[in-house]
Amino acid sequence: MNGSQRRHGMTHQAGWMARALILAGMLGGAMPTPAGGDEAVDLRRTPVVEIFENCREAVVNINSTFIIRRRFGSVRDHFFRQFFDVPDVERNVKRTSLGSGLIVHGDGYIVTNAHVVEGAVEIQVNLADGTELAATVLASDVEHDLAIIKVDLPADVTLRAAVLGVSTDLMVGEPVIAIGNPLGYSHTVTTGIVSAVDRELELSKQLSMTGLIQTDTPINPGNSGGPLLNAYGQVIGINTAIRSDAQNIGFAIGVNALRELIPELLSPLVIRRADVGGRVTETTRIDGPAGVSSSLRWQDKAEGSEPVALTAVNGVPVGNIVEAYVELLRFGPGDEMTLSANGADRVVAVRAAPPSDGQRLARTMLGAQVREVDADDRRRLRVTRLEGVMIDALESGGPAHRGGLESDDIIYQIGRYRIRNVDDLATVLEHVRGGAVGDVAVLRQTGRGWVRGAARISFRDQEHEAL
Repeated sequence: MNGSQRRHGMTHQAGWMARALILAGMLGGAMPTPAGGDEAVDLRRTPVVEIFENCREAVVNINSTFIIRRRFGSVRDHFFRQFFDVPDVERNVKRTSLGSGLIVHGDGYIVTNAHVVEGAVEIQVNLADGTELAATVLASDVEHDLAIIKVDLPADVTLRAAVLGVSTDLMVGEPVIAIGNPLGYSHTVTTGIVSAVDRELELSKQLSMTGLIQTDTPINPGNSGGPLLNAYGQVIGINTAIRSDAQNIGFAIGVNALRELIPELLSPLVIRRADVGGRVTETTRIDGPAGVSSSLRWQDKAEGSEPVALTAVNGVPVGNIVEAYVELLRFGPGDEMTLSANGADRVVAVRAAPPSDGQRLARTMLGAQVREVDADDRRRLRVTRLEGVMIDALESGGPAHRGGLESDDIIYQIGRYRIRNVDDLATVLEHVRGGAVGDVAVLRQTGRGWVRGAARISFRDQEHEAL
């Protein structure tokens, strides 16, 4: 929405102040008593109740399906193994992982954690009313543990988007609320406070996350990807991790990190191979305790151009960075779009991304011969949505080989960009400079089944002559 976004439930200031005191009591203070028989305040209808009622429809449950390979053997086989060589039977089996997500746009765009959907072959989203919808991953960023998935909406389904707040003005001790899918218990609400800000969490020797919100709000497996809300029902964070060796030490990614990543995660060039000729940036401003406003600016790619204020795309008002990029994604190569900038309309011709040969770029920059995952591969693995490019052969000593990739690995992501086919691979590699270092995410079939992995690759120049 344009201009100031008012926070949910701000109907009567006096009532809110009273209910805020009740919320404070619920979070550890003394419970107030009504003064003078005042019946205007319903002591049961706390801010938590109102926020849950206002926000629950913007929270979804996510079921991600992965393929693993398991060995099977019977008790009878175990007996005979004492005397004979009886091999196990290996089969591909499906494993389901649970997570949460928040709707950020009514056209079906949902934010979750990258680790919730990373490497999934099928993703199912369950709405608050029980509706089940299939989803696909548009983009994910493992480093920041954020991903955007999208559902295709039937004509009779409408979605309610969450209201994005800001995470730059958080106060240690302020109340927060989490809604999610812990252990499969749909739309569970828990409360707590902001325990600390700007925390760092080391996930491995190679990966750590910074700038996190620490909270004592109870968070469990399945809450990952769900929203952390402030006392006005605005999203201030995306729940991502807990300390398993402690109680009530959880972490959330600040919502401003999501805002900053949107131009990359929803890039028209990568998702639609559409060159829109510029990019949108966002500045947020806090308008008192009850509102947040966004200012958008359009920056042409042309060198020396000045950014201009953006208010609408093709007549559709855009009030934040998500709305702006969703509108840009409606246009493909050959289309024209109208930008309302600096109070005037300007027409922009959308061009096709320059064609490139993904297989040639894979050979030159990765030292790998690739092909698209096809229907036979999906049939063999008994899945319907497996996408990516499969490595058929590797150049000995080439970048992919040195990075630890192997033949039959399926490349599904480079950096934060999803690789669904050879065209996606071409688009991404076309914009990688020779000598750049990046993460290439793959699925690999092992004795333990399909496992996810990432290789750190130093890309060669596009003009390198591969062997």
